Amino acid sequence: MSKYFCGVDGGGTSCRARITDAAGNLLGEAKTGSANILLGVELAMDSLQTAIGEAAQQAGIVDMPDISVGLALAGAEQKNAWHAFMALPHPYAHMTLNTDGYGACMGAFSGDDGAIVIAGTGSVGVMTHQGKQTVIGGREFPISDQGGGASWVCA
Repeated sequence: MSKYFCGVDGGGTSCRARITDAAGNLLGEAKTGSANILLGVELAMDSLQTAIGEAAQQAGIVDMPDISVGLALAGAEQKNAWHAFMALPHPYAHMTLNTDGYGACMGAFSGDDGAIVIAGTGSVGVMTHQGKQTVIGGREFPISDQGGGASWVCA
């Protein structure tokens, strides 16, 4: 069983990592560059490993296999990018990947049922209800981002 848990929020601009112990006590946190897997899975992995490494250093954690990592990354809704990213080697005990929209919904409702709409550089609606996830949009520009800032710039 993992001794530590790390949550990572990664988008096109930045990647934030926080490490806690099993009781939920914050031990370390860090912020690095882009972790959108559509901009390159290696770039995203490098950014998140740097962020996790800096947070682990703050926490005094030396052994990366003691950490289980939950990732909420931009671009994770694209199946090929998801598989390419998850095929990369990593030193952690376990790594789970979902979208940044799902991560935002989980965070907003502390893991309970709820729904959010994000409208910014990207746009997505996410609802979690009784263990199921429903997503509207969120498939990145130019496929389905009519509500995001990129579509206004390019129109």
